[in-house]
Amino acid sequence: MFISQHRLLRFRTCSIVLASILSSAAAVVGNPIPDCQRSCGNLTIDYPFGIGEGCFVHGFEINCNTSYSPHKPFLHFGATQPEVVDIAVARNQVRIRSPVVRTKGFFRNGTGIQSIDSINLTDTPFVFNNGNKFTVTGCNSLGLLFLRDGNITTGCLALCDDNIEGVTDEPCSGRGCCQNSIYDGVKTIGIFIMNLLNESSIREMYNISDVSATRNNCGYGFVVDQESYTFEASDLDHCSSSKIKKSSLVLDWVIGYGTCEAAEKSWDTYACKGMNSYCLGYESDDGQSYRCSCKQGYEGNPYLSTGCQDINECMAPHNPCQGVGTCINFPGGYNCKVSKFPTLQLVLGIGSLLFLLLLAPSVYICMKRRKLMNLKQKFFQQNGGLLLQQRIAFHDGSGEHTKIFTTQELAKATDNYAESRVVGRGGNGTVYRGILCDNRVIAVKKSRMVDENHIDEFINEVVVLTQINHRNVVKLLGCCLETEVPLLVYEYVPNGSLHYHIHNLNMVRSISWEDRLRIATETASALAYLHSATDRLFEILEPGLANDGNNEQLKAVADLAMRCLRLKGEKRPTMKEVAFELAGSRGIHKHLWDHVNHEESHRLLYEQLDSHVAENSSAVNLYSDMSTRQYSIHSLGSISMDFPR
Repeated sequence: MFISQHRLLRFRTCSIVLASILSSAAAVVGNPIPDCQRSCGNLTIDYPFGIGEGCFVHGFEINCNTSYSPHKPFLHFGATQPEVVDIAVARNQVRIRSPVVRTKGFFRNGTGIQSIDSINLTDTPFVFNNGNKFTVTGCNSLGLLFLRDGNITTGCLALCDDNIEGVTDEPCSGRGCCQNSIYDGVKTIGIFIMNLLNESSIREMYNISDVSATRNNCGYGFVVDQESYTFEASDLDHCSSSKIKKSSLVLDWVIGYGTCEAAEKSWDTYACKGMNSYCLGYESDDGQSYRCSCKQGYEGNPYLSTGCQDINECMAPHNPCQGVGTCINFPGGYNCKVSKFPTLQLVLGIGSLLFLLLLAPSVYICMKRRKLMNLKQKFFQQNGGLLLQQRIAFHDGSGEHTKIFTTQELAKATDNYAESRVVGRGGNGTVYRGILCDNRVIAVKKSRMVDENHIDEFINEVVVLTQINHRNVVKLLGCCLETEVPLLVYEYVPNGSLHYHIHNLNMVRSISWEDRLRIATETASALAYLHSATDRLFEILEPGLANDGNNEQLKAVADLAMRCLRLKGEKRPTMKEVAFELAGSRGIHKHLWDHVNHEESHRLLYEQLDSHVAENSSAVNLYSDMSTRQYSIHSLGSISMDFPR
């Protein structure tokens, strides 16, 4: 980059003269006439710009070209009309398309082809914004920028080889692209662009015989706002210019000449006399000038009489009084109203916070407990709890009845099902040793699987089996239905199971023949007890139903019921036969029922009982094995003689 201040360099210009006269005193400013056209294509046209007489301030006229689709707006400067891209009245800026200077190739004598152009904003309300950059792109391109009628010259050189090696996307560092800044207040610029190296130099640099073979011998010079153009290496490919031609530059504007103090004295021509607007001084190549802006706390168009409107800061996305007080908006500003009793508010706030912090754990615990209670109630109903309660009430007074345990009782008894309390494991669950509050030792059987299709059967078996009382059969005390899988509670026998004693080689050798006969005898006795239909019949009947005078009738009805439950239809009695036998039972001591073969009825009842016992061949071993019937008593806890005493 280089800079010089001299008048020696003069160049041939194809000038883009942006000429429109602004009065040396000031432009006459006032509200536009009603019904002005305020849009062209996709652009909204705000005053002081306008289309048509009476709709714009002198020097801000817009022509809307309807031959384009959509229509395009152009800033009117006599013969020259740059396309308008955007208007920002609040910032006093207008964005226009960037004029582009292009060069390509060389003359036959080997000198580079030069292109020169200029932009002159003298005697217009516009100046170049200092955010614009003079930009040169190319692989052999020299660009010069002349400011203020050539008094200041600056420039840069963009180089790269024909294969664009080493060129990267932004920033412009000299490889394929270079840039220079533009000073504040500049109104005239001249652009010079040429390919720097001659034919022999290029042939030597690129090692080629034909200069025209280079594909990147184009150079572009233009003034552009950094927001509208970002250099990419692909911009050099085959003299690509589409993106460059779409770039834009920013012009600032002033509305009148002279200082603000002098302008305010000429009230008739003063431009910033709208409500809530003020004068903002500006200095350019033309000298002192000014423009208008809305006062602090207002926004809008300062060139209209009521264009500056109050900003409601209290409605902004971020409350400026947050944590300080209450926001109160007023024209041009806001106040934060602080409470007269900040200490009280602080105390109340801290107290409320502490209360919430203390209350939150309690609320959480209560919600968790309530959820747990609802879940227990759900499992209780799902596992037939209501049916069990009805059965218990029905058999009340008929001997020992089923105890319904809670999850808390069993968790406490088993020390939360500690591993040290495990006394047996099987395929379907685990047995734990527990101690109740009354110091009774129990065994809790916890199964793994559930079959909801056998709930009624499960409840019936629980009710019946809790009434069994035999010295060689483990006593079922009750159950817990508040878990997903019901838990069965048995009396605990501490000396090991029968299975353990007869299947352990070390133990079995110590069992004498006499003990083996005793075990077999007591086992048979227990099974006979389980198979005893008569004994069980009178245990499960409603209290007071049986008496010495109706035993035979009860047995006959039970026999009939068992025959009705035969699996094969041809072996079940017809309804006519059922009705006949029930009618006959009323006079059983006088009728042919006196000759009924009760042995046959007992046999049928035993067969039904045998079928239940056969479903679990290990019915004598609670701790060592479990059946696959998830909801039957045989799977949840076998009534076992193996349960040691």
